[in-house]
Amino acid sequence: MTLETAWLGHQAENEDMSFQLFASNGGVKWPAAEFASVAGRALTHGTLTCAEKVDKPHTDEVKAFYDCVVNRKPSPVPWTESIRVIAILEAIYKSQQTGREVNL
Repeated sequence: MTLETAWLGHQAENEDMSFQLFASNGGVKWPAAEFASVAGRALTHGTLTCAEKVDKPHTDEVKAFYDCVVNRKPSPVPWTESIRVIAILEAIYKSQQTGREVNL
């Protein structure tokens, strides 16, 4: 498994919020919804479709953040959750540096 994450990536493109999932019988890209698979010893590929309209990734999160700032609603992500995410990322870095599993 390859996991790449960073708070600030120095990269040419604006942002890349995507992932690719590969399995023994096929794979899929998100949010492009492209897939590839093997059926009857033949490679098949295409794009998955959804019957209903789907918002862009993170639309609900952006709306909730807006509500928090403009309408003084509660934060959509409690600060304690952010601390947990930071601890996980720090553990990933420490694991890479030490070559060992890090327990949280």
